[in-house]
Amino acid sequence: MKKIKYSIVIPTWNNYVQVNKLINLLVYAKLYCDNNFFVEIIIVDDTPEKMREEIYLNKNTIDGIYYKIIYNKENIGFTKSLNKAIKSSNGKILIILNDDIEIRQDFFFILENKSINILAPKLLYPDGRIQKSIRRFPSLLGFVFDKNKKEYFCNDFDYNKQQYVEQPMFSALIVKRELFFKIGYLDENNGYKLYFSDVDWCKRVALAGYSIEYNPDLIVIHHHGISGSKLGLYKELLWVKGLKRYIEKYGSSSEKFFIKYMFWVIVLGKIISKIKRNIGKKD
Repeated sequence: MKKIKYSIVIPTWNNYVQVNKLINLLVYAKLYCDNNFFVEIIIVDDTPEKMREEIYLNKNTIDGIYYKIIYNKENIGFTKSLNKAIKSSNGKILIILNDDIEIRQDFFFILENKSINILAPKLLYPDGRIQKSIRRFPSLLGFVFDKNKKEYFCNDFDYNKQQYVEQPMFSALIVKRELFFKIGYLDENNGYKLYFSDVDWCKRVALAGYSIEYNPDLIVIHHHGISGSKLGLYKELLWVKGLKRYIEKYGSSSEKFFIKYMFWVIVLGKIISKIKRNIGKKD
C-alpha cells in the first residue's frame, strides 16, 4: 500500500443507504481534487450479521483510494468502534465522519490548502440551515437549572467566523494523527458507549494545552439524528450515562454527589421531555 495521507474512519450501525452515499461522495471529492495523495476509507460495522447489507466498494474503485471494512460480532457502540477504526488506520491525517454525513465536492481541495492540527467544519442541515454543532464544556448545574442550556449550546456563537472552540460535535472532525495519539484514544468506559466520549476527548485536548479550530470554509451536511433515532427512548438513558461518566471524571464534588443520587431522576426527566417533544411534533 502507498503512503496514506488521509484515513477516513466511519463507524456505522444499520445505515447502509447513507454509508454508500458517503463513499460515493468521497470518491467524487477525490477525483475533483487533482493532488496526488492516497486515501483509505475504514468502515467499522456494528450491524448484526442477519441485518447486514452490501457496502458497494467494488463500484467505487479508483486509483488512490483503499478500503477496509471491519465487522463487529456484536454492537460494541460508537466509542469502541471509532477506536477500533483508528487503531487500524495508517494516514497522516484522521478524518472522523458519522455515517449520516455528506461531504461536498471541494472537501479534499479545501483540506489540501489548510494547516491541520484539529479542525472542526461547519455543519449544515440538508435544507441548508446552520446546525449548532459547537458546545462549551458541560456542567451538571447548567443542565439542571438552565432550561434552555444557553451557555452549553453556545447561543452566542458566530458560525461564520473562524475561531477556537472547546467542544465541536464529533459528527465530523479532522485531526493530525500524531496529535490524536498524544491525546489518546476515546475513553471506552461503558458509560461512554454512545455519548460524551467525544466531549471527554475534547476536554483532554484542552487539559493538554492544545486547541481545536472551527473553520467555516469547510462545510459538510449532517443528517442529524438518523442513527440515534433508531434507539428510541434508550438513547436518553445512554445520554445521561455519558453525562454521569463525564461528571465523575471532571465535575466538582457537589456535582459528583448530585449525579450519583439523582441519576434516575435525570433519566426520567429526559424521557418525559422527549415524549412531550414527540407529541408536540404530531400535533
